[in-house]
Amino acid sequence: MTLTNHKIFVVEQHDQAIVVTPQGDATGFRYNDVHNETNSLLDFIQRGRSIHVVVDFSQVEIIGSIMISSLMKIARKVSERGGQACFCHASDPMREVIRSMNLTKLWPYFDTRETAIASLSPSGDA
Repeated sequence: MTLTNHKIFVVEQHDQAIVVTPQGDATGFRYNDVHNETNSLLDFIQRGRSIHVVVDFSQVEIIGSIMISSLMKIARKVSERGGQACFCHASDPMREVIRSMNLTKLWPYFDTRETAIASLSPSGDA
């Protein structure tokens, strides 16, 4: 089930997790749209609508700092609320970016969306 019709992030609900799939880099979108969609997701998480988040990079080759910052805010919000966050399905260049930023020390990386979703605790316990 898709939660939003946003143009920057496709968001799908999977039990107590949402899968957030960036649709491109911020250079292809208006900054205000990136900001608004990020805030909409943060609000959704804050209201307790989802415990976990999977960031699926399958639709992008690589993204820049604005989009990474937005995704980090979302992952941090989930972690602050006791949930789990993880990344999946990144191209080699994108995987190198998240590794070089040490993001995989905070949130694990999985090769597939299915593996990422399966890794999440169904009870919400980290």
